[in-house]
Amino acid sequence: MSTEGSKLTGSLGFAQVGEVLENAQNLISHDSLDLSGVTSIDSAGVSLLLELTRREQAKGNALLIRGANRRVRELITFFRVGELLQFESGEGSQS
Repeated sequence: MSTEGSKLTGSLGFAQVGEVLENAQNLISHDSLDLSGVTSIDSAGVSLLLELTRREQAKGNALLIRGANRRVRELITFFRVGELLQFESGEGSQS
C-alpha cells in the first residue's frame, strides 16, 4: 500500500490499515480520497474507509471517495455501509 496525496494504491486490508491510519491526517486533509489504485480490499479496508469518513465528519467536513472499483463497491454493498460513505457520483450506493 502506498499513498500519493489523497490516492491509495495497492492492497487495502488488515496489514495496511495501521500504515494508512498513520498517514490519515495527510490523506484526509483533502476533500476526497482516490481509490482508483486499490487492487484489493477486505473488511478492515472497509472499516478504514468508515473511520476516515467519521474523522472528517467530526471536523464538520465530508470525505468524497473517488475511483472505487467494482470489488470495493461489492464489498461495501455486502456490508451494507454504502449509505454511510459518500462516493463520487454513481459509485458505491448499489443495493
